[in-house]
Amino acid sequence: MAGIHYTPEQYLSERVLYQFNWHNQRSTHYKKRYLLLRTLNIILSAFIPILTLVMNYSEAVFKIVIAVSGSWIAINEGILRLNKYHDNWLHYRSIAEALKREEMQFRIGRGDYKGEDAFDVLVTRVENILATGTDRYTSSMGADDKS
Repeated sequence: MAGIHYTPEQYLSERVLYQFNWHNQRSTHYKKRYLLLRTLNIILSAFIPILTLVMNYSEAVFKIVIAVSGSWIAINEGILRLNKYHDNWLHYRSIAEALKREEMQFRIGRGDYKGEDAFDVLVTRVENILATGTDRYTSSMGADDKS
């Protein structure tokens, strides 16, 4: 069975750049979700004490707002923990940065990328980064969250 043959530029554009863009987009997605839910929790948490101070105990509206705010915070925390937005943000970001670093070192011929086997080194490292990233993600999604 014949293998797939890429030129260095083909590999950089079709594999490295594609994977960088994909991991970068996933990182951005998880970062936005994480920061949105965290920000909402901080704001709601800050308003609960204020509402209890200004609340007239006969007004049911304040009691409902406080109860809903507390429930919303608990729901958000559960969603954050279940979906691991922070962990996934950092995971995908680290892979994207590792791919970018390897590409740059290859392009400028730095370190292990000085010899005739520079392209083979690039392919090996990129594929190891991607395989390790997949393994880490799979094991983290299957692990029980005991914290």
